[in-house]
Amino acid sequence: MNLFLLIAYYLALLSFYLGVLIYSLPIPITGLKRWGPRLLSDAFFVATLVVGFDLIIEFANYLLQLLGASWPIFTATIAMAAGSELFLLSILSEISSFIYKAMPTIASLINILSSKIVYSLYILLFMYTLALFIKYGHYLIASLGVALMAIPFRIARGAGALLFAFSLVFYVGLPLYPWFYSTFVAAPLIHEAPGAILDGRVVNMFGSPIMSGKLILLESNSSKYMVLAQVANGKFYTVIRNLSILMSSRLRPALLVNGIAFYTNVTSIPQACMHYLLYPFLCTLNLEVKGLLLYRENVAVFVKPKPSLFRLSTVNSTLIAFNIACTNECQLYISTKNPTELVSICIDNKCLKDLNKLCIGEWSLGKERGYIFRIHIHGLHKVRIYITKAVSFNLVKLFISIANYIVFTAKVFGLTFLLIMLMSYAALISSIVYLSVLITITIGLARLLGGWFRGRFIP
Repeated sequence: MNLFLLIAYYLALLSFYLGVLIYSLPIPITGLKRWGPRLLSDAFFVATLVVGFDLIIEFANYLLQLLGASWPIFTATIAMAAGSELFLLSILSEISSFIYKAMPTIASLINILSSKIVYSLYILLFMYTLALFIKYGHYLIASLGVALMAIPFRIARGAGALLFAFSLVFYVGLPLYPWFYSTFVAAPLIHEAPGAILDGRVVNMFGSPIMSGKLILLESNSSKYMVLAQVANGKFYTVIRNLSILMSSRLRPALLVNGIAFYTNVTSIPQACMHYLLYPFLCTLNLEVKGLLLYRENVAVFVKPKPSLFRLSTVNSTLIAFNIACTNECQLYISTKNPTELVSICIDNKCLKDLNKLCIGEWSLGKERGYIFRIHIHGLHKVRIYITKAVSFNLVKLFISIANYIVFTAKVFGLTFLLIMLMSYAALISSIVYLSVLITITIGLARLLGGWFRGRFIP
């Protein structure tokens, strides 16, 4: 029992004795005598709140769990949304300052749109601050409310009831905001959104980036797949026009290199993106590719089982060198894609030039062709792979690829801007509506507990 509850208990005793005193006074004044039963009922009510205060707080925690609300998810969601809007504001500020002299009209339009995002950011920061205040101070606020309710003659009963109701309602209701947003705001927008943005990183089992490859979606129990994005420098960024892809649990992301699909740590996109409640059309995936160690210069190196050590040391157009250690025997696979060819493979100081003995087969996927080689590794070794590649240059293909990249970048930027603006407006409106609902419930509960500042003195 904290100090406020102790004060409330003694004030309840004071109200009780005052009520008994007024009851026993031989003065036939109606205005005075009616305070007797009021003080007695108030004393019993406050004493009940004091004795059962911990039980009420435990019930609030149980109700919080029963409704599926979570304070960590709520604070993380609000922080992520605020970070996304800050990032967008910084980008818009740079764009506006860059094009201000050349295109002042567009710069002014960007500034107007930025001001709208600032309003949404203010609301999110307010909700985050309020959440921290309620999360760590609800017990103290509720006990202070009980202490105010315990003051005799109902002088501060309305204020105390308001504080008590505020702490309970916001402690239970505020973490439900992401659910409210995703159910009543984001879900209807799914059918109207022009697409979704998916980005992230691709690394191997040791956290090193996989520099290139095709990110695909494999269909469960089928060999069918669809290309999702091209990985560049260990990162990918893509626009998904068909939003049903984000909702399908039958599609699993994988990395396709040299005709081989490697699974990742993510089994389904909906499960990985479910925590993006405020921005369901913006999802970041951190993918860890199983088995694949590296993919450079049209050469893929993968292993089974996982080695205890892998460290890449040299990569250029003619040499790929790395250190690898296997506690038990590992099977190291090297896959090449035409026009790249293997010259030799050296393990420590021994070079294997007769590669036909190591070749286990040829692979093909569409117009792509290549070979797969296998060597056995046990213990710690330094592996050097010497390669050669026929050089071919096509100026037309280069111009086409550059043009396609420019068009794709423009579409991605435009769609990203549109989606974040849409979600910023939705977050602004939904947060105001939800806070209004919580305030309305708080006022109703405060009226039920003690009335809205109905403290009445002896007439």
